[in-house]
Amino acid sequence: MKGICPKCLVNKKLTKHHIYPKRYKKRGNKDVKYLCRSCHDELEVDIMLQEIKSKSLPLDKKEYLQILNEFLR
Repeated sequence: MKGICPKCLVNKKLTKHHIYPKRYKKRGNKDVKYLCRSCHDELEVDIMLQEIKSKSLPLDKKEYLQILNEFLR
């Protein structure tokens, strides 16, 4: 799918970012945001860093959404 990435605002091919990581919920995970590959990869690094800092995994769904919202600012 091609469109404008909400992070870098460039028109390019977009990829699905599952707000609640697929590794924790494989089925019915329809909460997605479309980002270009480079922004998606950058967001995944941010998420991993937050997970490392956390004392419990997975993070709360609200925490994943908060990470995404802060990333998009």
